[in-house]
Amino acid sequence: MTAYPLNNYIYYNESIMKKCNPKARDAALIHELYHKLQFGRMSFLKRALIRIFYKFSPKLRIKIEREAHTETVKRGFGKGTILLNAYVKQRVSPEVWKNEFSKLHLSDKEIRRLMAKDF
Repeated sequence: MTAYPLNNYIYYNESIMKKCNPKARDAALIHELYHKLQFGRMSFLKRALIRIFYKFSPKLRIKIEREAHTETVKRGFGKGTILLNAYVKQRVSPEVWKNEFSKLHLSDKEIRRLMAKDF
């Protein structure tokens, strides 16, 4: 799933969603809805700049994605987030996961730590 800052839509691939565990799919949807909340708090200019810098600034990308994952877990979708991580890991090479995706996603340990907190 993907949510862009300049429109109100969430895009997804139906065939991938059908293969995905329903709890993982729910966590992915909550994650993308949180992005919509993030973007909704920004001015149009900031949303336009985020769209550009997201692609070119790994630091910004990591911050935005990890915040969305954290909020997804806080809202009760921790188990789904763990399942989503597993699903993404099986769809990409171990090298791509290690070098790119692992930085964007919370580890299972981080997710479980958040799940243990009472928000």
